[in-house]
Amino acid sequence: MLPCSEDGRAHIEANWPGYSDKLHTSYLGTTDLPDLSGAPRDGSFYVVSCSRAVAVKRVGLIADALAVLDAEGRRVRWTHYGDGPELAEVKERCRGFSSVAAEFPGSVPNAELLRIYGRDRIDLFVNVSESEGLPISIMEACGVGAPVLATGVGGTGEIVEDGANGRLLPADLSPE
Repeated sequence: MLPCSEDGRAHIEANWPGYSDKLHTSYLGTTDLPDLSGAPRDGSFYVVSCSRAVAVKRVGLIADALAVLDAEGRRVRWTHYGDGPELAEVKERCRGFSSVAAEFPGSVPNAELLRIYGRDRIDLFVNVSESEGLPISIMEACGVGAPVLATGVGGTGEIVEDGANGRLLPADLSPE
């Protein structure tokens, strides 16, 4: 068996201990991407997220956090890639923003998304899922040198080293 993270390996070992000797963690990879972490910033602080807009991904929590920044007059541009049944509600939460600009391009083919990531410097990639495996979206953001703010669930801590390439948040968090 080839789980893609140590978290997955631990889950299998805990639930099916008789298979421990057959487990080998096999990490996924991403294509080579340009490191834009040293590229100059232009304009607003640029935040990106990428996931389906479903309950477990809590995209609405990102909108709520940006509402706090909007109330403080912070200039932020947020782009969320992906769609899903909760996207209309997330868009509605963003309608009254005055200093935060929110964009929702929907689902974008992976090759196009990686082209965009390789072109535009991302100041912060955000993932506030309440459950994860080993998030490829975070791997791709790290691939272009974007710092990551994410909940420390599932295998996320295997990608995000708190204080080095991002910050890990508790799974139970508030917009603030």
